[in-house]
Amino acid sequence: MEQQNYQISSMQSAQTKENTQKKKITAAFLIGLIVGFGSFWLLEKDNGIVNKTKETASKSINTESAVSGVLLNNVKNKIIVHEQTADMSVTLLEVVLSQNSWVAINEDTEGVPGNILGAIRLDAGKYSFITVDLLRKMVNGKKYYATLRIDDGVTGFDLENDKLLLDIDGNPVTVSFTTPALPKDKENRI
Repeated sequence: MEQQNYQISSMQSAQTKENTQKKKITAAFLIGLIVGFGSFWLLEKDNGIVNKTKETASKSINTESAVSGVLLNNVKNKIIVHEQTADMSVTLLEVVLSQNSWVAINEDTEGVPGNILGAIRLDAGKYSFITVDLLRKMVNGKKYYATLRIDDGVTGFDLENDKLLLDIDGNPVTVSFTTPALPKDKENRI
């Protein structure tokens, strides 16, 4: 009987150790899962802001940049963008925002911003080498605009409710940039 109690006690002790070990493994797995997803989320969040910076920074062609901005609450709202190659994205060299905003890329329509080709939402702050993906490729020899629009707080870009960010004179914070025209000999080959 004593041997039977010892065997039962040993079996219970082994089961308890096994259950404890399973709980530790489960806890370690869950912690690893949480850390993994948290790290992935942080990396993806950063990639959304500075996506493709090194490879797309080379798209800038000249050293002159367009700048627009005004001092609001000691923070400038500013966009710096160089001339771009005709591509499916635009690289903004610097964006400074005093509030959560959208940076929209517009094509030129008779000298003013027209259709929006793409937009990216950014929290208030200062950013470098921001890539804005476009819905269609830009065209060589054309003018485009980068405009700031105040985020209305509702998920997604909304042309009606995400109003233009205005400077103290009531003008939209907007900069223009161009894509270079193709040389005449290359125009004929396309």
